[in-house]
Amino acid sequence: MRNQLPVRSTQFSFSLSKFAIALLCCAFSIEPLFAQELDWPYYGNDQGNMRYQNIDQINPTNVNQLKPAWTFHTGVSDANMTMEMTPLVINGVMYITTGDDDVFALNPTTGAQIWHYKPTDMPKISTLPVCCNNDNRGVAYGTGLIFNARLDGMLVALNAKTGAVVWKTTVDVAANGATMTLAPQFIGANMGTVPEVIVGVSGGDEGVRGHLDAYAPSTGKLLWRFWTTDPAAWAGISWQHGGAPI
Repeated sequence: MRNQLPVRSTQFSFSLSKFAIALLCCAFSIEPLFAQELDWPYYGNDQGNMRYQNIDQINPTNVNQLKPAWTFHTGVSDANMTMEMTPLVINGVMYITTGDDDVFALNPTTGAQIWHYKPTDMPKISTLPVCCNNDNRGVAYGTGLIFNARLDGMLVALNAKTGAVVWKTTVDVAANGATMTLAPQFIGANMGTVPEVIVGVSGGDEGVRGHLDAYAPSTGKLLWRFWTTDPAAWAGISWQHGGAPI
């Protein structure tokens, strides 16, 4: 069974069948919409994942006027890759990912590319415990950094302005049946705690032992880990392979 977070109405979900994926940005009147410089800074727009934006440019009287404003081609050709990310928009920049863990920064008004991060230090994805398709559901943003959870179990922090790698840390390894396909979550100090980047592993199909982690945004240091299988609650050693992925 495929590990997949629920696909909500605010997500873009495309399958790659030929050469490239197009991301469509639609608006009936693009100028007024982006003149407000509206952000979508989290996977679900806010830390509560409410997936709501208080705008009224699109309504029942004009929704039939929607049309493509621009198309962006990633140039990534991989028949096993899907695009299931929720784009982030922060301070006039859109951040998207491919299922192969590329990250692009785009101009949300024109679709022009600002920078492109392409992992060059990953093993072949075919050797990783990815059960179905190559997925990356988006990035997180905080403290001027973009956080990308990769299929090889690596968490990477990128400079939001340049795409340069600031740090990377291993969350888990393929030998444990672990991968990561989720969008990280950034928790700021305004939530009453120290800033944290929250991630968890996928791999229930491979018998991974699930865990949820928090990392320091500035350094990638592990702050805490919560195991989702408790040895005291499982028979024998089944807790080691109980799944319970995030």
